[in-house]
Formats: sequence, C-alpha cells, structure tokens
Amino acid sequence: MKDCKDPSLSSKLDQTWKKAYDEGRFHLPDGIRYHRTKHTCVMALTDRTPINNILQECHDSAAAGHISEDRTLERVKACSWWPN
Repeated sequence: MKDCKDPSLSSKLDQTWKKAYDEGRFHLPDGIRYHRTKHTCVMALTDRTPINNILQECHDSAAAGHISEDRTLERVKACSWWPN
C-alpha cells in the first residue's frame, strides 16, 4: 500500500488527526485515500462532492431506512472521514 503524504491535507488536520497522519496511517491504494486504525480502515475524503454523496447515501438510501441522526452519523463514521 502506497503511503499518502499530502501537505495540503496535513495543514487542515486538527492535532489528533495530524498525529495519525504523521504516523503514516493514511494510505492511497487505487487512488483512494484511506485512514487506518488498529481495527478499522475508513475512506478519507477532502472534496465536498463525495462528502455530500456519503451523507445522502447514509441518510436517504433504502438501506439506511431514515434512521435517527445518531445512527446516521455512526454509519457515516464507519465508512468515511474528512477534515472539518
């Protein structure tokens, strides 16, 4: 897996995420940036369009079932991450 070092992303990260970035926990397989933790690997997004698509899919799709805000956020966190 190729390491993904991107100075523009690093400048947007808060201290917790910056530490993860500096530790090399962001990777770029097949052109998609991922953040890896001990137990999970989530897609890291920096473009607003995919973020909006993820939010819509986790909230509006038939599989989502119009679940509560908390459950929607859990679904989003399980599959994606982006800087604030």
